[in-house]
Amino acid sequence: MARRTRVSVYLDRAAIDRLTLPGGMIYGYLNRLAHEVQILAVTLAPSRTGALRASIRLGGGSFNQYGVSERVNATAPHAKYVLRGTTGPIYANDGGLMPVGKSQIGGLYPRALTFTRVVSGQQANNFLREALVSVMRAHGL
Repeated sequence: MARRTRVSVYLDRAAIDRLTLPGGMIYGYLNRLAHEVQILAVTLAPSRTGALRASIRLGGGSFNQYGVSERVNATAPHAKYVLRGTTGPIYANDGGLMPVGKSQIGGLYPRALTFTRVVSGQQANNFLREALVSVMRAHGL
């Protein structure tokens, strides 16, 4: 006759809580994922001057015994227009001329500024979301 074995599991609330605090396994895993998202976002971000890429940082996350979060931010002043896009046509605030580069209206000299009264809108380029989705898929999440 088979011998019965009894197994007991003791849940240590303090030990479980420590998983989401600095030094904990979940905290560390999420932090590594966030760093991967940041690195990929920097490579996916469009760059003309490099200001947008240079502004991509980790920060603003939180942690406690119930959970942990992390944020990847793009803080360049024009980041929201790149991420969300714009609708056009766009006119200068004062009705005068706006300095724009080749990407807005075309031209022979890519680095030279051109002045125009109106530009069309910009399509959204949500490179942060693309980086997040790629990292999550790579980890099977």
